[in-house]
Amino acid sequence: MRFQPNPKAILWGFLCALPLACEPAEDQSVQVQAMVDQLVQDRIQSHKEIRLLRCREEMLREAGEKVDSILLEEARLKRDTLDRPSKPLKPDQPPLRTLPDSLRIVQKPRVVKMGADTLQKND
Repeated sequence: MRFQPNPKAILWGFLCALPLACEPAEDQSVQVQAMVDQLVQDRIQSHKEIRLLRCREEMLREAGEKVDSILLEEARLKRDTLDRPSKPLKPDQPPLRTLPDSLRIVQKPRVVKMGADTLQKND
């Protein structure tokens, strides 16, 4: 990006330098020193204002966080838990009822082996 001079700044610089060019050199140095002192004071003042503004913003942010935490804690402590009923007790387990047998149990018939086992080894 190319630097483009600001025409207003150039004009302002010429207007400030014009009275200095018409006076003797001794008065110029005094006026230059006065202008420098004034610019330094302006920069110091603007720096103080910026620091004060930043400090105030930081202070307000921290205070807001503290107030929020205090309000949340108060709301938590004021929460009414008495209006809720307590958890009910579990009822006793009902006795087991036996069902009447409606089916007869039939025993499985025993299987009897016939013949000799052909896979059995003789020792």
